[in-house]
Amino acid sequence: MLGCATLAVALFIGWRLVRRYQLKVRELSDQRKALEESLAKALQQKQQALLRCADLGAMANQAIENTPIGVAFIRSCGEIFRTNPVFSRMFLNEAAPAGQNLQEFVAKPDHELFGAFLRQLVDAASAPEHTNFDCVNGAGDPVRTLMTASVVRNDQGEFRFAVIQIQDVTEASVLTDKLKYHANFDELTGLHNRRAFQASLRKLCDETQNKSAFLMFMDLDQFKVVNDTSGHAAGDELLRCVAELLRQSVRKGDLVARLGGDEFAILLDQCPEKRAASIAESICTRISEYAFHWNSDTFRVGVSIGLVPVGEHGKDPEELQQLADAACYAAKEAGRNQVHLVKGASDRVEAKRGEMRWVARLGDAMDQNQFALFGQRIIPLQPRSKEPERIEVLLRLRNTNERDLVLPGAFLPAAERYGLSSKLDEWVVRNLLRSLYIYRTVGAEHRRYWVNLSGASIGDRKFCRTLLHMMEESPLPPGMVNFEITETAVIRSIGAARELMTALKALGSEFALDDFGSGLSSFGHLKHLPVDYLKIDGMFVRDIVQDETDRVFVKSIIDIAHTMGIRTVAEYVESASILDAITQLGADFAQGYHVHAPEMLAPVFPGELQNADSKLRSKMTEL
Repeated sequence: MLGCATLAVALFIGWRLVRRYQLKVRELSDQRKALEESLAKALQQKQQALLRCADLGAMANQAIENTPIGVAFIRSCGEIFRTNPVFSRMFLNEAAPAGQNLQEFVAKPDHELFGAFLRQLVDAASAPEHTNFDCVNGAGDPVRTLMTASVVRNDQGEFRFAVIQIQDVTEASVLTDKLKYHANFDELTGLHNRRAFQASLRKLCDETQNKSAFLMFMDLDQFKVVNDTSGHAAGDELLRCVAELLRQSVRKGDLVARLGGDEFAILLDQCPEKRAASIAESICTRISEYAFHWNSDTFRVGVSIGLVPVGEHGKDPEELQQLADAACYAAKEAGRNQVHLVKGASDRVEAKRGEMRWVARLGDAMDQNQFALFGQRIIPLQPRSKEPERIEVLLRLRNTNERDLVLPGAFLPAAERYGLSSKLDEWVVRNLLRSLYIYRTVGAEHRRYWVNLSGASIGDRKFCRTLLHMMEESPLPPGMVNFEITETAVIRSIGAARELMTALKALGSEFALDDFGSGLSSFGHLKHLPVDYLKIDGMFVRDIVQDETDRVFVKSIIDIAHTMGIRTVAEYVESASILDAITQLGADFAQGYHVHAPEMLAPVFPGELQNADSKLRSKMTEL
């Protein structure tokens, strides 16, 4: 019995050992399986990570290779170890291999500048920065670039390599410089323009503590004879010649400006009275003695000059300009080609009388209908169906003494200076509405007319109310009379401009933004204005055939305008070649002497109507 019990115990112990062994084997098997699965999963994740890294690397490489900006990687010694195609194409010599020193292959006018810049990268003296860098590209052409540099370090903060990104901004910089130039200089003569002159006069008035500064206003005598006899090309050339004579007559540092038309101005800072008078007299002599030759004709013109001490008659720039203009008018009335120097209170009163003569003349012209309405057609360039004829309304002043017409460049600046712009705009709109109502039976109903509104009118709430009333009461169909506002005028009073434009558009009128490009304003303003047309400033159109920068600028205006649903008009189309160029660029309309010379809109004007029937007279009275 004892033996059986012992055997049973031994069997039980053996079974337990076997069981424990089986469990241990199963546990080890499970652990091995779990480990294998874990290793397989880790391996799979590693492979996926490597694939993702490869994808990211490929994407990064693709981005570097295809970016429009030049990219180069350099070591601390200045050695290039990688570039993208744009960098190589723009800045490296054609045969430049990787592994060569950057300074050997990037041409530059200033080695010290580039060396210092490179050392700054290597030393990692500052955070990533931007800098303008002028250099020469691989073809040997000068380029202006915007360079961005960044340093890549290892975990210990040690320099590994630098990344340079270079963008060729030559074209954009040239365009920006040109826009800045046009914002301050007259396109025709190269002199400062009215905007720059007024800014300098304001500064001079603020700084002048004595009576040693002078303001000079000039108006050419008999200039219209040249335009009428030989055309505007001759007149433009004469203005350029006069501008050069003025440059030669002043001291270094004096500011010479063309204000518009045949009006010029000069600022003489730190100039004694005798010297200022001498300069003015020498200008009179130079211009009167200058013989201008054009084809077979020879012309001689004179100049009337008003001279005012700055500071002696107050520090209000507007008042000084009015005084100088009045003095110029007094010189013209005294026989022309002479200087009128404003001296003392009595002379100031006399000059003011001359100023009031201007005011009276323009007032009489409006009261007695001495203005004439002319029109210049705006033709469509792109094929469209049923386009109405478009006409810009132009204003001329009838010169009753000389039986000719005075162009707006002669009287509009005076109207602005003496606060008559709104009254003049009201006269134009009122008489246009009357004339179109009377003559619409001869084809006016098939046309669209465009009237220019001044900046002063836009900000004049009384004028705006009057204008809206006239448009509401007019029996003419909606959209027959439309309006143009200059870009600079809109920017000065953008809130009032938006309000007026919205109200007039509700009555069916359309709006064109005139002289677009001359005011350096942002395209962003267009998003907030109900503009239907952009009229591209003529200074960018007149040289478009030979000036590539002008072509780029005009093309950009056309493309952006079309994207915003705005149509474009190219002004100053003076030749067939200009017409072809702006047509190819995609402009919608063209305006200029090559397209149509301005002509009178109607043979008679409202003030001359004597036999209108009672119904017409009542309608006109309502207007």
